[in-house]
Amino acid sequence: MPFAIFRKHQKKMLATLTITAMGGFILADSLPNLLGNKNTPGSFADPEVVKLRGKVVKRSEVERLKMQRMRANAFMGALDPQLGQVFGGTSTRDAVDALILEREADELKMPKDAAFGNRWLNGITDNKLSPSLFELVRSRISDKLTGQQILEDIAGQARLYAVQNLPGRVGVTPLDVYETYKDQQEKVSAYAVAFGVADYVPQVGEPAEADLNAFFDKYKAELPDPMSPTPGFKVPRRVQVESVERDQAALAREARPKLTEDELRKAFAARPTEFLLTPPELPADLFKGAPSLTPNLVDGFRQARPLVEATLAEEKAREAVDAQFDRIEAEAMDPFATRYVEATDAAQEAAKTTGKPLDVNLTPGDLVEKEAKKVGLRFERSPLLARPLAENFGTIGRARDGSGQSRGSRAFAEVFFDGKSPLYNPVQLFDAAGRRYLAWKVADAPDYVPALKDVRADVVAAWKLDRARPLAEKAARDLANKATKAGDLKKVAEPKPVITTEPIAKMSEGFYIPPSTNLPSLPNLIPQIPDAGQTLLDAVFALQPKAVVVEPNRPKTIYYALTLNQRTPADFDRLYDTLGPQFELRREAMQAAQRIRDDAWMGSLRRKAGLPTDWVPKDDPKGDADTSG
Repeated sequence: MPFAIFRKHQKKMLATLTITAMGGFILADSLPNLLGNKNTPGSFADPEVVKLRGKVVKRSEVERLKMQRMRANAFMGALDPQLGQVFGGTSTRDAVDALILEREADELKMPKDAAFGNRWLNGITDNKLSPSLFELVRSRISDKLTGQQILEDIAGQARLYAVQNLPGRVGVTPLDVYETYKDQQEKVSAYAVAFGVADYVPQVGEPAEADLNAFFDKYKAELPDPMSPTPGFKVPRRVQVESVERDQAALAREARPKLTEDELRKAFAARPTEFLLTPPELPADLFKGAPSLTPNLVDGFRQARPLVEATLAEEKAREAVDAQFDRIEAEAMDPFATRYVEATDAAQEAAKTTGKPLDVNLTPGDLVEKEAKKVGLRFERSPLLARPLAENFGTIGRARDGSGQSRGSRAFAEVFFDGKSPLYNPVQLFDAAGRRYLAWKVADAPDYVPALKDVRADVVAAWKLDRARPLAEKAARDLANKATKAGDLKKVAEPKPVITTEPIAKMSEGFYIPPSTNLPSLPNLIPQIPDAGQTLLDAVFALQPKAVVVEPNRPKTIYYALTLNQRTPADFDRLYDTLGPQFELRREAMQAAQRIRDDAWMGSLRRKAGLPTDWVPKDDPKGDADTSG
């Protein structure tokens, strides 16, 4: 159980907890958006997300679970950052799963009051969590939340955690351990001949109008997914964002050589504990008022000077960027946002009278762009971006909100595709290179089903590709049959080239970092066969001598005829050697088996609630967007 980490290392964690807020903790960045945006119009729509047991679940119910989980995770993360999101994620899918678990807990009459939360915390910390320490953690997370609220949030999530773990722990056999070892050590190389579906499109005629209409009707409500073999003609939700950018890291580099000796020494003297490279065993101010009692064994300033320089330079750069961003918000963003909120409220009041929704025809124009030029910042207005494009849009596409470093920070696309993210709400983001961004969403176009005439060329192309797949597959199977008879794929492949894949294991090796961090093994990809998909990968690693198989890649744009080149077996003796990896592999095998058990249990609960076992929000194939179902 992960809370054993707390028991094992509680003394160290309790001693160091008071500094956990120095880097900006999770809710300092993320919770304000959940507790209310300053420029949120009068009220949010409360759309249906899903039906559970035949009853409609509204967006507000999903958001309630998300907020509860975020706060409970934040508290547990403060006790031990390694716990991370111990109660689970906060995507729409995670929150719907939480609702399913909540209803199971209600049926089992599990308590959910603050008293239960307090008992649960005392149990997992061996009663080492004192009231004063609890209050310290609470204050580090948010001054807006009371202790009662935190305990109720923890109780609410602890009971879901209990339901999630009702099936218990799994066991593993020596065979399970060996299979895990084999997947990481046995290497396979294959020969492959590719048959691109696009090469067979010229053999496909033009579609009849009735066929084209039927094809469009079948997929018109599906969102496009480049990794899916089926098309989607629905135009996805798109957002447009305006942003200003400043390279804070560059500013810090410029500021550092300009720092004076006097500045550095004054900062070191004023903040001695902050710049200690090696924390002392005794408090730095133990002999405060009698400095002669503390011997000066080393020149602390000389040792700490690089850290003092870096810290002051970073602070000066941050202050400069803060001032520029504050001016843009004060002069351009805030005044317009206020007008927009007022216009939206007025439109909502008018709609109550007329019974018809009214549009707010108000845009900021070039207000932000002009203000950015005044302070010398780079301005950018994106085109309308679907989520996949937003995730890779320029440098800001890789930026994260808040400090960019906290455990709960969200990526650019997550922020602006959040279902409750309003227009004209300024958000600050950071990227890994030290650039800062001030951005707001200026347009949010919902997804819609287009008319056939507007996407006709795309529909025709998709129809032809669909009809060309059987031709590519047949060609691959014909070659496979010839190769089986000849006993050699390379002999019969000409004039098509033969791809030789590099020897590679099915899974990467996992790592265990004491005392408690596990980096699990992951499926390896085959560089010579991009977008392979699990079915094709499984086929490669299961290849037998002289056998020839045919499998497509994941989007079924290429069919491959595959045969074994070489297989390098795993060394069985090494597994059970004195210094072999059997104990780490046993842990990995157990974790893999537990994931399978947990997935099966959650799948059965989804099915009981009336959902498919692999349900994800309808408009979110990844299962991690904040969109309605």
